Amino acid sequence: ALAGDAEAPPEERVFALEAIFELAPEESFAELKEVAEAAKSSKSEPVEAAALPLFARTNPEAAAGDLALLVGRKLSPELRKATALAWGEVAKSDRRAAITALEPMIADPSPEVRAAAARAFGNTGRASQTKLIKMVKTQRFDVALGAAYGLANSAKVGASSSVAVGGIYSLWKRKGKPRRRAAEV
Repeated sequence: ALAGDAEAPPEERVFALEAIFELAPEESFAELKEVAEAAKSSKSEPVEAAALPLFARTNPEAAAGDLALLVGRKLSPELRKATALAWGEVAKSDRRAAITALEPMIADPSPEVRAAAARAFGNTGRASQTKLIKMVKTQRFDVALGAAYGLANSAKVGASSSVAVGGIYSLWKRKGKPRRRAAEV
């Protein structure tokens, strides 16, 4: 109710949308379609950004069309990050379109966008693993961590788990915080 309430404060709607995205079971997606669609049309950019990935998870076919309209437009880093995560959800049903959209996002100037795009790119499967391994090895820590999560996602959708683990191991070889975070992945 809070996520779809246009009268609620934006911060609370963002919190609700992010929680739903992370925790909602697949059986509830049909009920969440309307909430996600209404929230993505919000005038508040943070609410729209929080709603895009949820909308793509609950209705990937419709989201693919909406996301395709955003390609090439000037968006804030927050919306580019949300768009990348949404394409990751679309990748589960339309890998080719997602690959085409996510490849330029992996080279985005914003490290937050690159990290989100790498995480989402993993949902395209085997096609992503080589690039993600290179990112784990060469990118700054936050982007490398996103790439490690992308490798884990690639294994979830059926790509080689040994290749994914090998790439995540590259993060493990770093000392301190990267090692601890690699263990989380």
